[in-house]
Amino acid sequence: MSNNQAAEAIRAMDRGQQQQVKKGLLGLVFNSLAVLALIGAVGVFLTMQEEESERATYLDEGTVSRALLLSTSVDEYKLANKRGQTVDASKNFVRIAHDPESSVKYSDLGTNVQESDLPAPPGKDYTASIDMDDEEFAGIKAGDVLTVVTTPYDRGSPWTLAKLRNYSPDGYYLWMGIFAALAIALWFAGRVMSRR
Repeated sequence: MSNNQAAEAIRAMDRGQQQQVKKGLLGLVFNSLAVLALIGAVGVFLTMQEEESERATYLDEGTVSRALLLSTSVDEYKLANKRGQTVDASKNFVRIAHDPESSVKYSDLGTNVQESDLPAPPGKDYTASIDMDDEEFAGIKAGDVLTVVTTPYDRGSPWTLAKLRNYSPDGYYLWMGIFAALAIALWFAGRVMSRR
């Protein structure tokens, strides 16, 4: 074997090793992204569990009262992404006067006590601000009477009866599915890239 042939063989081996290293690094990048997507799925799951636990507390230990809607407001703000583009967003808030020390348990509502039997809303001694989704917020105005549920642990953040009854974790399941599918796709792509 001549010196030229030996040098060419060494260069070919170096190119092969460089390609192997590039493939390995590309596989590592895809696998790292898969781990991040999996962390996102776990984060969504934990958020859902926290909200379901809070809802369970309201169902088990909550007390029900009438609330006078004092005012409504919409907080508008802008969200900026990494490219500097802004998106308009808003959050609906209502200020209510309610009775956080009500003796009517949520578990008694509908069996021992009817919603129409609840006492009238109190004065402005106990007020709270609560956020509402667009569907619940539409069509309400100051002076309306709502039914709210509160707990001894969080008297300043009551849930409306409608929110408590209509709660659905479907949005969380959708995002968990998206993150899990993304994690699987990225992991599979990483395996394929590193083995080519």
